[in-house]
Amino acid sequence: MTSFLSTEQVVVPTIDDELYSSYVDQTSRRILDVFLQYALNKFEYAPGHLQGKGEGFLSLIGRFVAQGARVQACLPAFPFKSANKVYKVLGSLPDKAEELALDRLNTLCDSIQQFYAPGAEIVIISDGITYNDLLCISDQETWRYGEALRRIAVEKGFQNILFSRIRDLLDISLPDKLTEIVYVANCTNFRRLLMNQYGAVDLDIDKEIAENADTKLTYLGYKRFLESDLQHIFPRGEHRSAHSYKRDCKYLAKQMLARRYSFARAVKAAFPYHLRLSIHESISEDKIPINLLNTKTGFTTPWHCSVAHLANGEWISAPMGEFNQDSRLELIHVDGAPSHYQEKMPDGTHSAITELTATYLQSPKSINATAYMSSTLTAPSRSPYSSDVSISSSEGKYTDSCLTSPNISTAYNSSPSPCGLGIHIQAKEETRSEVSTQYGRRLIPQIMDDLAASRPETTVFSLPLSLGWRSQSEPSFCFSVYQSSG
Repeated sequence: MTSFLSTEQVVVPTIDDELYSSYVDQTSRRILDVFLQYALNKFEYAPGHLQGKGEGFLSLIGRFVAQGARVQACLPAFPFKSANKVYKVLGSLPDKAEELALDRLNTLCDSIQQFYAPGAEIVIISDGITYNDLLCISDQETWRYGEALRRIAVEKGFQNILFSRIRDLLDISLPDKLTEIVYVANCTNFRRLLMNQYGAVDLDIDKEIAENADTKLTYLGYKRFLESDLQHIFPRGEHRSAHSYKRDCKYLAKQMLARRYSFARAVKAAFPYHLRLSIHESISEDKIPINLLNTKTGFTTPWHCSVAHLANGEWISAPMGEFNQDSRLELIHVDGAPSHYQEKMPDGTHSAITELTATYLQSPKSINATAYMSSTLTAPSRSPYSSDVSISSSEGKYTDSCLTSPNISTAYNSSPSPCGLGIHIQAKEETRSEVSTQYGRRLIPQIMDDLAASRPETTVFSLPLSLGWRSQSEPSFCFSVYQSSG
């Protein structure tokens, strides 16, 4: 009788194999759920977030679980304190805000260890040297910030937190012991090698902003925080108009994006199997946005704000300038350095700090995410710099002169996104009256906004040039319309 069985050995899964596979899958999902509990609250994960692209995260986590190893994650973050030391932060060194953020990350890992014995660890990759020169932060200040951060982790016993520097991502010969002087002497080399080894000559930042949702989100965040971070370093006045200042901040934001692209590729090469975390809003399938501060305000990155301890035990975050204006708060120093604010015990002379009595605690207003994402399309600025070409996008909208509630609850009210973890944004549905109020009688801008957001590359008309015709996309046409009908 002819046999149809292969001569190769057939491996039939046993009940034990199936049980173990089920254990790996269930444990991986529980671990991912813990990470999502610490995610940025600007976006909300849809009920089906573990389907589709979320399987990529489960696959990464599953590799560690199958081997009974610690789950390893990496987070590019903690660059340096904000350049705006007039209004935002207490100084150039880490303070209580950074301590709370590190504690939160360490607690995340402890939470995983409660049901998965090997636990988890997070490698913090400082991206400070990647951008510091663009923000007028010295190499020495960046080094000292990183060293102080490491001391906090050791002193507080944050054993689940590890650190890595840009030198660990590059092929460069350095002494085994990296001292402050050696570090500062090589910072220019670090930046040059980063761009040379991982940069892309043909990178079109404007195209990336227009076509990549994550890049667009990061660009908007960069542009916003640059305008507030640098306003006291480059004050507006007789020789610098508000318009030129914003234009130059856009240029800097694109320069940062170009470097971020190289840095992200270097991180991927050095940590190919780590779960990728990010401090930026993200709708991609390759990283999880993490909220570093458990705060009800929109300030979730400790290097862009200060923190205050309320009488009820709650920690809140806001710019230093906001806290300074509240007489119910007093500045606390630790080891002679400013650390945080403490609410004075309420008495007959003043009331307790609540959302009703403090503007920085008022509930954030929901913003229309579609409008937010389309803001680079409705009035694109293609400067003469654009062809030549981490820090947080999650801060609120306080400014020195306009104290308004930060916007943090951004979410689309739609079906799960085709990319990312089924992220959806919850926003109020726009009524016809709201649209009419926004556009008035300007029907063409309204139509072009919709086209620019949905089909940005479609040609809608052509301009005659001396040597022929030039096709125009919706974003370009939209900008022309706004210029002529505003």
